[in-house]
Amino acid sequence: MSNVIKSPQTSGTEGKQISILPLEQFIPVLNEGKTELRVNEQQKKQEIESLLQQAEDEAKRLKEQAQLEIEQMQQQLNNLRQKQLEEIELLKEEAIQSGYQSGFEQGKEEAFRQYEQKLTEASHIVEVAKHDYEQMLSEAEPQMIDIAHLLANRVLGERFEVNAEHWNQMLEQVMREVREHEEVKLYVTPAWYEHTVKQKEELKQLLSRTENLFIYPDLNLPTNGCVVETRLGRMEATLDRQLLELKNQLQEMLEGLHK
Repeated sequence: MSNVIKSPQTSGTEGKQISILPLEQFIPVLNEGKTELRVNEQQKKQEIESLLQQAEDEAKRLKEQAQLEIEQMQQQLNNLRQKQLEEIELLKEEAIQSGYQSGFEQGKEEAFRQYEQKLTEASHIVEVAKHDYEQMLSEAEPQMIDIAHLLANRVLGERFEVNAEHWNQMLEQVMREVREHEEVKLYVTPAWYEHTVKQKEELKQLLSRTENLFIYPDLNLPTNGCVVETRLGRMEATLDRQLLELKNQLQEMLEGLHK
């Protein structure tokens, strides 16, 4: 889940890479004194876990339902075959009793013809059931994934919008990663620019060897995203990238259920 953006000034001997920080480091657990906020965090985390479980359960339910329908079709096919065999035996007995062997042969051929026709129809029904199941599951998966992605986006996005402390904690963690550089440029989304400028002195205290900290608004950044630039390159920390990774993991989880 790392995304490294090389600076044009990076030399061959200074190829140090700065990776994207995990989302969990950007949103750490709050202090012990903030019990109510900590409870809300746990509830929102449980919402996401519950949705993931619902998506997995729904996929399994659809698969089990289709399997049951296929088994029922196969049972009907076996019953049909047994019935046709019994009818053939009955025709044979009737032909023997009436003394018309030619009638028996004709009846046997007709019975086999009807049996083959019904066997073909039953096989077709099984194939249709399998196709309907695969199509139903294929149509349901994107919806389940999109719902999970939208819920995660809403829950995690609200954390920043409602409580600026999450934004501050993310910036503090980023500053610790670049504290050894002499000059640091911080690009933030315009929505957080004014707030970030007010925190500039506090952020500088985390930069042990930094002489200059510059903060710029960047219209190209996604909501709640920021980029830190040093002479070695750029480190991108965006919520949207973490959510995209969550969506990809959901897709992989559902694909695994098919195997």
